[in-house]
Amino acid sequence: NVSWTYGELSDEVSRRRDSLKDPKKRLLFLFCRNDLPSVAWYLAAVEAGHAVALLNDQMNVQLAANLISLYRPEWVVASLPIDNEEYESPGAAGFWRRKRLDWAPLHSDLALLLSTSGSTGSPKFVRLRRGNFEANAESIRQALTISDQDVPVAHLPVHYSYGLSVVNSHLLAGASILLTREGLVNATFWEMIRRYRADSFSGVPYTYQMLRRLGLDKVNAPTLRIMTQAGGKLDTDNIAHFLERMTERQGRFFVMYGQTEATARISILPSTDLPRKLGSAGRVIHGGAVRIHDENGNPVADPDIEGELVYTGSNVMLGYATQREDLAKGDELSGCLFTGD
Repeated sequence: NVSWTYGELSDEVSRRRDSLKDPKKRLLFLFCRNDLPSVAWYLAAVEAGHAVALLNDQMNVQLAANLISLYRPEWVVASLPIDNEEYESPGAAGFWRRKRLDWAPLHSDLALLLSTSGSTGSPKFVRLRRGNFEANAESIRQALTISDQDVPVAHLPVHYSYGLSVVNSHLLAGASILLTREGLVNATFWEMIRRYRADSFSGVPYTYQMLRRLGLDKVNAPTLRIMTQAGGKLDTDNIAHFLERMTERQGRFFVMYGQTEATARISILPSTDLPRKLGSAGRVIHGGAVRIHDENGNPVADPDIEGELVYTGSNVMLGYATQREDLAKGDELSGCLFTGD
């Protein structure tokens, strides 16, 4: 196990930033894992004012090659060798540089590219500015009252918007973050939670369904006192079950709703509103607003009328991209997201 202090993280970020020196804004493809070097590369690219695409390190080689040819990143960080004659490795292991720098410009606001489809290698990315994920991290920090005393287990992939949001919101608070690539069914995962006294756990519906089968009492994780759920709708039976488990240990269980297009999270159902609001998506995060639009696109003022959820906030993406040329585009949504839900 490797651990870094915040001071050491800062040094590692600076070291990587030096290898990304360029007067022009460039694109870094980061095939990342849930480990310290990946977090340091991500922060270095953002700090240096470049754009970084976070991708799954386990992605199929052919899909990765396809993305690289579509987006022509100036730099690639990957554990696998890059089989492309356009790239050379200047010395640092796993760091690749494009031999001929690209002429296609990047928009000055672009800071982060996230995939909406996990590890499928789809060329569709969400384009985000730095203010998007900073605003969302601050909203989450406030809503969950995260402090430097918290110890979250960051097991959701950092290339996934919810996993990244866990890391960002806790970095902002100066918390100790337990990064792991282990899965729930591995005994090492729970040993680590006990050893480092992790108190906060985040999961998608599948995670909680699996944890229910394993049994929270059986895995012996007495320090866990905060649970958050997003990434799809969890059935009310499981919400009630985990609320009960958390209440028994004087803990809290938060249900959230969000989209990668809004840098992860849009609303949070506070633990205090359960169980009477079981099945609700909660209240909109600080700084955001939601409306319901009917089928004609008009805002609905009356209750019990179905329509599309429209979200407005500073965490709304600039727009989508499917190729390098789209990265020159600016803000196409002006902070207003039609969620499709």
